[in-house]
Amino acid sequence: RRGDSATRELMRRINGSRDFFVSHTALDGKVVMRVAVGNIRTRQQDIEELWSSILDILNEIEANRSRTSPSGVQV
Repeated sequence: RRGDSATRELMRRINGSRDFFVSHTALDGKVVMRVAVGNIRTRQQDIEELWSSILDILNEIEANRSRTSPSGVQV
């Protein structure tokens, strides 16, 4: 919903945590996040933790965005 820059920011934060690694691709001209699960040791819990991390990061981004005025100044 927020565009390529938001997707890149989400990916930067996920990968920066060093708990997970996600990559990206282009789909219909838009950047989309890719999650590849190919390790035989991957458990359902790992996927649930990644999903939880994604939601937490998105909530942080949205909270920071709502504290910023339209001019980009923190309020």
